[in-house]
Amino acid sequence: MKEKPYHEALGSYMWAQVTTHPNITFTLSVLSCFQANPSPAHWKVMLHLLAYLKGTLNHKIMYHWGGSLNPISFIYADCAGDTNCNALSVC
Repeated sequence: MKEKPYHEALGSYMWAQVTTHPNITFTLSVLSCFQANPSPAHWKVMLHLLAYLKGTLNHKIMYHWGGSLNPISFIYADCAGDTNCNALSVC
């Protein structure tokens, strides 16, 4: 995994998460736990996340003049159905 730019990719994803894609927060929090010793499985998730972001390029946050600034958001993360998942403590 030394030849893979894991840290750089994680930083880029975090920038995307902060600026345009808050829906990838949970995935990034889990991937961040493995910065010191990522495995090929973690890299595979990074590539899958890239494919997801490429597939959602046309998704936008839109603001309308004169409209309400009360944000409405929906998060559809259920820890992949894991009933033992504690989303507040992922590491």
